[in-house]
Amino acid sequence: GRSAALELMADLNSTYPFVKFEADPTSGEIMCTYTFSTENGVGFEAFAAMISVIFSTIEETADQFIALRQ
Repeated sequence: GRSAALELMADLNSTYPFVKFEADPTSGEIMCTYTFSTENGVGFEAFAAMISVIFSTIEETADQFIALRQ
């Protein structure tokens, strides 16, 4: 299952340009991060949009990771 999860993460990382999936090799936990520039600071609107994108991405992909556990 580990190689299938890593393959899924690689596919998702190429699909979602700002959101990246990674795994903790010691715990097996899968993390989702969002990367953006803070060059001009982070306004509330930008922060709210970032949170919306990351939660939407997790909702869209969670079933794929759950299916790997079965």
